[in-house]
Parts: sequence; C-alpha cells; structure tokens
Amino acid sequence: MLPKISPTEYVTRMANAIAKLTEQHGGTCILELGWPHLVSMIGCLQLSLRHPSNRGGPARMMRDLIDKIYALIPPEHAEVVTLLKLGDDPKNDC
Repeated sequence: MLPKISPTEYVTRMANAIAKLTEQHGGTCILELGWPHLVSMIGCLQLSLRHPSNRGGPARMMRDLIDKIYALIPPEHAEVVTLLKLGDDPKNDC
C-alpha cells in the first residue's frame, strides 16, 4: 500500500525527485511509441485537459506536448492532425 502524504509534501518531494533525476540523467528523455499509441496518448491528454480544475503549469506543459507531437506528423498526413484536433471539443466525442 502506498503511504498517504499531504499535497504540499507531494509537491515538494516530486520537485526534489525530478531535480535529482534531471541532474543525474539530463533534462530530456527519448520515448519510442508506435503511431497508434501516440494517438491514444493524445486522446487521453485531451480528456484530462478538459477537466475544469486542470488549468495549471502541468496542463500547459501537456498542451505544449500535444502541439509538439502535431509538428512531428509529416505534412502529407495532415488529416491525422485535423482529426486529432477534433478531440479538443467534447461535441466530437464518439
């Protein structure tokens, strides 16, 4: 069972852990995913970004990540980006 900690302690411990990780292993990581996994991940991020309480720094970082992923999709597959962007609006949920 995971220990229960306060939100303040969580934020402090996470910030320290990320700083140590960055110091020891650099500021970036390389992640290899198949396109279906990447599309699914974008969909999950879009859902989380729609939550009314999800408005802070992490939400902005996830929006930035989505935009960077869009930029990785080759121009000849622009329809993929167009379809993915539909996921930002709940009216388009299936």
